[in-house]
Amino acid sequence: WSRTSITGAVVGQWSIFTPPNTAINNPQSLVIAIASQAGDNIRGLQISADGNTLTFNGRVL
Repeated sequence: WSRTSITGAVVGQWSIFTPPNTAINNPQSLVIAIASQAGDNIRGLQISADGNTLTFNGRVL
């Protein structure tokens, strides 16, 4: 157990993460999503890797 690296998801909790470069949509972008939807590439608020595109639940804003 380490106080500096705790992983896991809590139901209803928001997660901030970066998808791997193998992700189909927005690889290496910044994503804010509900933990249960974190594996869904089109859910949540996503900022593209170049910072030029903002999407929410698959729609460009």
